[in-house]
Amino acid sequence: MKRFLIYLLSCLLFVGMADNLQAQKKGGAKGKKGKGKKEVVEEKPAQQLPYNSNDCLFAVQLQQDVVYGPTSAPKGAGRLMEIQASKTNPKVVEYEHNSVWYKFQVPYNGELEIEINQTNPADDYDFMVFKYTDVYFSNNLMQGKIMPVASSLTAVDTTLIPVKKDPKAKGKAGAAAAKPAAAKPEAGKAGAKKDAKAAAPAYTIGMKHTAKSFFLPKDSIARDIKSIKVRQGETYYILLDNLSANGSGHTIKVSLYADVLLPLVKVVAPGSKTPVDVDLVVLEKNTNNRPVVQNPNFKGDRIAFVPGFDYTLYAKRQGYFSVYKEFNSNVFKQDTLLNIVMNRCVKGSTFTLDDIYFTEDGKQLLGKSDSVLTEYLMLFMNHPDVQFLIKGYVPTYGDVTMESDQEISLERALTVKNFLMSKGIAAERMTVAGMTPTEIRRAGAAANDPKVGLLTKRIEFIVTSVGK
Repeated sequence: MKRFLIYLLSCLLFVGMADNLQAQKKGGAKGKKGKGKKEVVEEKPAQQLPYNSNDCLFAVQLQQDVVYGPTSAPKGAGRLMEIQASKTNPKVVEYEHNSVWYKFQVPYNGELEIEINQTNPADDYDFMVFKYTDVYFSNNLMQGKIMPVASSLTAVDTTLIPVKKDPKAKGKAGAAAAKPAAAKPEAGKAGAKKDAKAAAPAYTIGMKHTAKSFFLPKDSIARDIKSIKVRQGETYYILLDNLSANGSGHTIKVSLYADVLLPLVKVVAPGSKTPVDVDLVVLEKNTNNRPVVQNPNFKGDRIAFVPGFDYTLYAKRQGYFSVYKEFNSNVFKQDTLLNIVMNRCVKGSTFTLDDIYFTEDGKQLLGKSDSVLTEYLMLFMNHPDVQFLIKGYVPTYGDVTMESDQEISLERALTVKNFLMSKGIAAERMTVAGMTPTEIRRAGAAANDPKVGLLTKRIEFIVTSVGK
């Protein structure tokens, strides 16, 4: 009996091991073929449209070059039916069905561009663009006193709607019936690639400077209307209307096509051409500090600047000194490259200033030095754990003017220290020094050398300690 039980247990154990081994083999085979569990791709959840945004009084504010959405589906025309079908302009105006209102304030002159991406290609989205007038804007819309400056009432382009396969259909006939009508592909591999690219879904409507008409009627299947010229400070309202009763949402982005300056902006370490990545922010001061760039991993790229506008630039990186710059974009009319140099935040790091200016006696700062010193002010403000020496310099002829040169160089350092203290830098973080007799003699000797000439640097910031 015992032998029989031992035999039975051995058989069961062998069967279990065999099943486990077979399962492992199957799993391994699946692994080799790249199968197994399906990777779940999470779609970005739809953004709920704000309450009452289907009335123009509660229009959603759009920011330039920032995508809004994907949204939930617009539902209804709101409490107010601002837009009614026009008997006199049926090709320009259509009444609201399922709408949402957007508004956009123009930051600078250019041509308005709009990009609207439909979640569902079968939806029939129209849109109209209105120029804001005054506080009676909504009333004037309802009374038909304001016409759109551009509109797209186009029908659905059915060639873009994917056709679902009929599961009951079999064979070649069923497969052929499932395919939407399309142009014949060109012969050869190149033709096949081109045809595949053309067949890629693009459910986009909008406004582009390359389009030809400001108004598209209902019988049109064109995708874009022509951009309108807009000016700084103007406000435009966009009525986006989905004629589909049970439709889906969308994304929308507004931008400006304009003549801009496109310098190459690069971030490098001192003495190196290799770019480093930084957290970069560029703000447009003329448009209430509109963010032009917000990139935590910026290495280098072309950035669009509006001619004549003022900008503020911040760049920071762990272990490096932050960079702060204020400038006017017209500097890029001559120089199309901006190198941002990131200095290591370590003891001994030195910053030489030869572009700050003092009065004739050499002791007091002139106002035009403020912008340069502000860059270093922000640098040290952003690094409160750094202590530094301010060292003053003057052009010198050596022993002839030794005593006065020592005095003036020290006064320059004190003047800069007082400036930084007045802006909030603690006095205990700063020490000052003027030129030593040895430095004056060396600079005096160099002044007599035509290849070297007079000393040009006026101030040096030298890091004396980092951290507590």
